[in-house]
Amino acid sequence: MNTANRRILRRRISLCLLLAMVFSLCFSFAAQAEEMPEFVFTRESFPVIDGSTSCVPLGKAIAAALLPGEENTDELIEFHKTTQSFRNLASGACDIIISGQPEQAAFDEMEAAGFEYAIKPFATDALIFVVNENNPVNDLSTHQIRDIYSGKITNWKDVGGEDAPIAAFQRNAGAGSQALMLKHVMGDIPMTDPVEDFVATEMGELMTAVKSYDNSANAIGYSVYYYANDMKKAAGLKILSVDGVTPSDETIADGTYPHLNPYYTAIYAGLPGDDPAAVLYSWLTSKAGCSLLQEMGYVPTEPDNTLKFSVPCNISAAIKPEAGYSRRSKERVEDLTASDDYGFLLPYHGIALTTSYEDNTYVAGYLSGLFDSKGEIVTDPVYANASLLSYWNNSTGNVEYLPVWLLRKTEAQILEDHGTWQEIDDQSHYAFAALDGNFVSDCVYESVTGLENAVLAVTNAESSDFTVFDLNGNVLLTDEDLSALKNQFLPQMTVWSIRKSDDRYILELSTGQYLLDLSGNILAGPFEYIGDFSEGYAVITNYTYNTCKLIDHDGKTSIPSGSYKIYPFQNGIAGIAADGVIRFIDKDFHTVCTIPGQYGYVTGYGFCVDGKYYDRSGNAIFPDGEDGWYELLPEGIFWHSDESGVTLFSLSTEEIRLFEGFEYASQLYTLTSSAALPYFTLSRTNENGEWETTVFGSDYTERWHSTSYVYPVEDLVRGEWYLSVSEAGKCTLYDENEKAACEFPVDPMFAEIKIYDGIAVASDQEKVIAVRLSDGEIIFSYSLTMWSE
Repeated sequence: MNTANRRILRRRISLCLLLAMVFSLCFSFAAQAEEMPEFVFTRESFPVIDGSTSCVPLGKAIAAALLPGEENTDELIEFHKTTQSFRNLASGACDIIISGQPEQAAFDEMEAAGFEYAIKPFATDALIFVVNENNPVNDLSTHQIRDIYSGKITNWKDVGGEDAPIAAFQRNAGAGSQALMLKHVMGDIPMTDPVEDFVATEMGELMTAVKSYDNSANAIGYSVYYYANDMKKAAGLKILSVDGVTPSDETIADGTYPHLNPYYTAIYAGLPGDDPAAVLYSWLTSKAGCSLLQEMGYVPTEPDNTLKFSVPCNISAAIKPEAGYSRRSKERVEDLTASDDYGFLLPYHGIALTTSYEDNTYVAGYLSGLFDSKGEIVTDPVYANASLLSYWNNSTGNVEYLPVWLLRKTEAQILEDHGTWQEIDDQSHYAFAALDGNFVSDCVYESVTGLENAVLAVTNAESSDFTVFDLNGNVLLTDEDLSALKNQFLPQMTVWSIRKSDDRYILELSTGQYLLDLSGNILAGPFEYIGDFSEGYAVITNYTYNTCKLIDHDGKTSIPSGSYKIYPFQNGIAGIAADGVIRFIDKDFHTVCTIPGQYGYVTGYGFCVDGKYYDRSGNAIFPDGEDGWYELLPEGIFWHSDESGVTLFSLSTEEIRLFEGFEYASQLYTLTSSAALPYFTLSRTNENGEWETTVFGSDYTERWHSTSYVYPVEDLVRGEWYLSVSEAGKCTLYDENEKAACEFPVDPMFAEIKIYDGIAVASDQEKVIAVRLSDGEIIFSYSLTMWSE
């Protein structure tokens, strides 16, 4: 249906609605009710919106919010630039406008035509200036900008830059940003006639031109803040500060940035209040309309109370991430190939695999791909899994991540009757790659396993065909290197597993486990089990005789056999359990203390044996009524709960503090559990039945509160940690200085946030967003495709 026919149909529906309302007022008792009447937009009654091209995303968001459940609402939005949109309003070609500052000519034309209009601001924007990111200039004064665009300044060296001519891009006459430029900067001074190639007729065209002009940093252009900043069109550009003030949400809201400009909405002044365009005109500055504007990144005006109808809307349905990515190849990419210019590779979920159960649809998994640090898709979502390779460190009890991507492909088929994807698990193939993609293995391995600073790739488990690679893809060890073992023990030797610990291999055969050097030479064995090395020693176990020993890197025994169990060294202390007691020894094998019990571990302040706590001298910390106390912080803070709340006790200060009303306390650890964060949480069920969490610092002061989720997120490459605090449909990352690093508009219930080398990747069941934490820039956004039964 074309715009004219849709507008005629909308008018007829509006007339019917008006007649129905009059009939109701005359003959129905319901009209006497005090309740605000409801106005429901439909696809047929939805007003024809026009306006500035910079407002196209807002127009699409309005349609999606007010027409929830409707498909393809984007096709309802067709904008014709600022001045032309006012002409369209006066001629009846559209019903309502959302736009930036129009030229005075637009008002003159409407007045000359006798067209009566109503107009009001709904948000504030700013005129900003952009240069190529390689330009050394960071700030210009308004006077300098005026001189550049009047032709008085023609070389960057005159404003603190390189000795290079300035390529000053302009917008076409009639564009909203051109009107802003004339109003805020030029005034009565005429702009110099631009070179034809320096005139951009589209907002995005100007941004691209400034970014890529002549592959140099000589260009300058202007745009509106929302388009260049919040829409992330400025990738490859730098937004200049003007008169020493950087444009931001804060400087625009408080008015300190010099070149501010409101956004306007306009309609025909003679419309009745129940006309859909009039309702939308009022709704834009209502509380709900302002909420949508804020979610879209605008700075809205104060909400008013002129709305006469209750308008159902779904703001969350309107907040869809723009396609914030580009592609390295126009063709579909099925496999990662090695290259030196990716910068850094990151994984993304591209296809959500769904299934149905009892009329509900659930996400059952994802197909993933890789993109680079520039936001370019490197591979399409072709992998059943793309993640960092990890291994379990027995000596520390932690997961350790390696700088290697694990890529899994699987034989799959599309079920024609449902259109869904079905995985065939027993035909998986694995590859692995460097973080920056400078090497990639073939996708031919039956399994790929992480070792300590190494990668174990198995071609055929039944024949024990394997290769151990270092983290640069160089071969360290193969099954052929174990020929001496094959000849010595089993001609048809089957390798069950290989681990690496402290520059030693621990090889498991059917005959037992062996300690090998990096060349595959046998140092000790066989043993029934060899633990990972911790502080220079590994525990060996003989389950048959219930005995343990400690061996060093050369396989020499350090403690006589006969012990029932040995706990490896931690903080310079090991534990030997035998005859109902645990003897804790130091690195010289001298006894530190002996405590009755069978199971224990070393803590930062002493020991825990069979759930009871002792100091370094073996004295019980809670000699009276110790049941119910739990360790909270490594500094020696304990907690227990009862009907009054949670009580905390500090071993070092002997301070006791009660937190009334709470039910549970927990320590926050990094993802790999390798370090405790200086925070703990207290939780409880509130009066609404929600499980709410409050985060406290180690000094007991409250830091954050959430009725959703709070959890640590660790940079899996750098080891830095952040705290994710979820609330009201979003997740915010806080750094170690408790400063908000970035905010993700993802569903906290399904959100997954991972950080790789300073780039945070957040995904839920609808979208993926990647943010560079150093500057908060969104470098990649991707809407997931759904395959469902």
